[in-house]
Amino acid sequence: MEIILCILKTFLLCAEKIFGLLTGKYTLSEFEIELEKLLKDLGKEICRIVLQELDEKIYKDKKERENWRVVQKNCERTITMKFGM
Repeated sequence: MEIILCILKTFLLCAEKIFGLLTGKYTLSEFEIELEKLLKDLGKEICRIVLQELDEKIYKDKKERENWRVVQKNCERTITMKFGM
């Protein structure tokens, strides 16, 4: 559900940018930069939500991690992707 809300919010922001372009508030290059930023942020947020859900699933399902060995505890976990961290 969180992903759907995130997509809808970004869709509305994109529509706002489109209207801004059509009304002369933005130039085409400004619009392109703004749109790229919005879509990159959307990708980053979707990845964050999906990874968080996977993390919870793995944590709750002991059979999934039956032969795993904990190397580090209580440390910050980050992943760098095409969308950023």
